[in-house]
Amino acid sequence: MYRCPECGSTNLEVVVQAWAILIQTDTGFQTDTTKPDNGPHEWSDESPMRCVDCESDERIAAAFKTTEAT
Repeated sequence: MYRCPECGSTNLEVVVQAWAILIQTDTGFQTDTTKPDNGPHEWSDESPMRCVDCESDERIAAAFKTTEAT
Protein backbone atom coordinates (compact mmCIF):
# COMPACT_ATOMS: atom_id res chain seq x y z
CA MET A 1 0.00 0.00 0.00
CA TYR A 2 1.19 3.49 -0.82
CA ARG A 3 0.10 6.66 1.02
CA CYS A 4 1.27 10.25 1.01
CA PRO A 5 3.69 10.76 3.91
CA GLU A 6 2.34 14.32 4.34
CA CYS A 7 -1.48 13.91 4.31
CA GLY A 8 -2.08 10.13 4.24
CA SER A 9 -3.93 10.19 0.91
CA THR A 10 -3.87 7.25 -1.48
CA ASN A 11 -4.66 9.57 -4.43
CA LEU A 12 -1.20 9.35 -5.96
CA GLU A 13 0.49 9.66 -9.35
CA VAL A 14 3.55 7.64 -10.40
CA VAL A 15 5.87 7.93 -13.38
CA VAL A 16 5.76 4.75 -15.49
CA GLN A 17 7.78 3.39 -18.38
CA ALA A 18 5.86 2.01 -21.35
CA TRP A 19 6.66 0.49 -24.72
CA ALA A 20 5.16 2.41 -27.64
CA ILE A 21 5.34 2.35 -31.41
CA LEU A 22 7.44 5.26 -32.70
CA ILE A 23 5.76 6.81 -35.74
CA GLN A 24 8.26 8.91 -37.72
CA THR A 25 7.42 11.29 -40.56
CA ASP A 26 9.22 14.05 -42.43
CA THR A 27 7.64 16.61 -40.10
CA GLY A 28 8.40 14.90 -36.78
CA PHE A 29 7.32 11.94 -34.74
CA GLN A 30 4.70 10.71 -32.28
CA THR A 31 4.13 7.63 -30.16
CA ASP A 32 1.26 5.14 -30.19
CA THR A 33 0.44 3.09 -27.10
CA THR A 34 -2.99 1.93 -28.30
CA LYS A 35 -1.86 -1.40 -29.78
CA PRO A 36 -2.41 -4.38 -27.43
CA ASP A 37 1.27 -5.34 -27.33
CA ASN A 38 2.33 -1.78 -26.45
CA GLY A 39 0.18 -1.23 -23.37
CA PRO A 40 2.30 -2.91 -20.70
CA HIS A 41 4.04 -0.52 -18.37
CA GLU A 42 6.19 -0.78 -15.30
CA TRP A 43 7.29 1.20 -12.31
CA SER A 44 9.20 0.49 -9.10
CA ASP A 45 9.91 1.92 -5.67
CA GLU A 46 12.55 4.08 -7.39
CA SER A 47 9.96 5.75 -9.69
CA PRO A 48 8.95 9.36 -8.97
CA MET A 49 5.60 9.64 -7.15
CA ARG A 50 3.51 12.55 -5.92
CA CYS A 51 0.28 13.19 -4.04
CA VAL A 52 -2.62 14.61 -6.06
CA ASP A 53 -4.45 15.90 -2.97
CA CYS A 54 -1.77 17.93 -1.20
CA GLU A 55 0.70 18.19 -4.10
CA SER A 56 3.47 16.78 -1.92
CA ASP A 57 6.82 17.18 -3.64
CA GLU A 58 7.83 14.48 -6.07
CA ARG A 59 9.84 11.78 -4.32
CA ILE A 60 10.60 8.18 -5.08
CA ALA A 61 7.72 5.76 -4.51
CA ALA A 62 9.55 4.09 -1.62
CA ALA A 63 8.91 7.26 0.45
CA PHE A 64 5.13 6.64 0.06
CA LYS A 65 5.22 2.92 0.88
CA THR A 66 3.49 1.83 4.09
CA THR A 67 3.50 -1.41 6.05
CA GLU A 68 -0.29 -1.75 5.66
CA ALA A 69 -1.59 -4.90 4.03
CA THR A 70 -3.32 -4.36 0.71
